[in-house]
Amino acid sequence: MGNVEIVFDASTEMTANGKTLYAPPRTKVSIKRCKISDIADQTYTGKAIKPELVVKDGKKTLKAGTDYKVSYSANRDIGVATVNIEGKGDYEDSVKKDLQDQSGGRRAVRGHRGPEAVVS
Repeated sequence: MGNVEIVFDASTEMTANGKTLYAPPRTKVSIKRCKISDIADQTYTGKAIKPELVVKDGKKTLKAGTDYKVSYSANRDIGVATVNIEGKGDYEDSVKKDLQDQSGGRRAVRGHRGPEAVVS
């Protein structure tokens, strides 16, 4: 048998007999480039408020726990709360949002990117 030369595109996955022989390295996407949904105002309950977020990369809806992790701080008392969205898997970086309550009985908890959320 003679030598065989195989040439392939390094940006394409190569498989043989159902097994992946080569997968190109993935470039991570910054979570800062993703759209984070608005969340309706939440009523103050005295308990930790943890509304769910919808995070999208273009038309793809990301999965909490797989693509990003959400953590909250100071979200039990009336005042300023912080939501932190941290990229995981194919996503990197994090986005922090301060959420302000000015109504005395309602807390603004919004998951969108942008200026501080304020309830009037």
